[in-house]
Formats: sequence, structure tokens, C-alpha cells
Amino acid sequence: MTSEKKNASEKKNGTRRAVKSPSRSRKGKSFKLKPNALVYWQKHKSDQTERLGTLAKIIASLSKEEVKHASELLKRHSQNSEQQPEPRPLTIQAIPLENALRKWDFIPHAVIARPLEAFTRHRKSRITSGHDALDEYSGVAFAINGAPFAVMHYKGHPPETSTIYFPRNLDTVAEITELVDRIVARFELPADSIIWQRKDNPEL
Repeated sequence: MTSEKKNASEKKNGTRRAVKSPSRSRKGKSFKLKPNALVYWQKHKSDQTERLGTLAKIIASLSKEEVKHASELLKRHSQNSEQQPEPRPLTIQAIPLENALRKWDFIPHAVIARPLEAFTRHRKSRITSGHDALDEYSGVAFAINGAPFAVMHYKGHPPETSTIYFPRNLDTVAEITELVDRIVARFELPADSIIWQRKDNPEL
């Protein structure tokens, strides 16, 4: 074989090797794309280039006002996506005290330095009077997000105070404390109006 033919043959073989498939590296290891993967890769690259070209044309055709408006929309969308969802507002519903006392076995969990009227000021409810094995009482009942509670004042209790009662099955101190705090806040009472609550004496 002459040197010219040999060079032509090597050049031909080299060209074939060059168009076979591009090498890629991943973590220092080289590999070659298979023929089908090569076709997909070339088509994907071509489609991506075409899309970028189309996007560039669209952006170039926009006016300054349109670009500014689009920028504001993107900024607003970004801010909205970063905002945390607001907690569901607490709903308070007055329920008849007599029905609540018949349905649930209530246990005292907090004493508030406010009369019963402080709990009826912002909610349409009726103070009910009665008596049981302990003494004569007056009180009201509510449900906060569906959880029932009663606010009562017994004849023998200190004047200008009210006691918050929850059903007996609510026995977790952390839950009781959180619910007391929610009730006090919902009825717009100061935090220092709580003169005793379950967490002060969990053993009682």
C-alpha cells in the first residue's frame, strides 16, 4: 500500500471514528453514547436551541412596559410562593350549657380573674344558672373549632372569677395549656388574667 493510500485509509477510518459518538465523562469515567441515545441527544440539543431562539425573538418583540409588567408578575409570584399559609382562624360557637353538662363530664383546668360577662361580651350567649352536687352555679358553654368547653362560677368561688372546664378525656397538659391560651386570646383577655391553670398543678 502506498503512503498516499495509507494516509487516505487512516484519514477515512479516523473520520468514521470521529462521527461514531461523542464521549462524555461522569465522575472521571468516560463512556460513549449508544447510537439511539446519540440521535436523541442531538435532537434534544437541536430542539433546545430552537426553543431558546424562539424565546429570544419573543423577548425582543416586547415593549419596555410589557417587560416591566412581566417582571412584576414574576416577582409577585415568587413572593406568594415563599409566603407561609395563614393558620385557620379560630371559630367560637355558643352552645347551651345544659346540653353540654349532660353530654360531657367537665373538669376545671383554669381560673380566670374575670366575671362570666367577659365571655359573653363578644359572643351571643346566655348565662345559665343551676345547681349540682357541689353548689349553685352560673355559666356559659362554647365550642372552639369544635372542641367544647364551659365557663362557670360557683357560689362558693371568689367573686369576679370564672373557671374554664374541659371534658375529662382531654388530659394532656400541653393541649390543655394551648387551648387555655387560645380561649383567653380569642376573648381578648389579658394573659395575666389567668390566675391558675392545669400546668401549675398537673397532679390535681
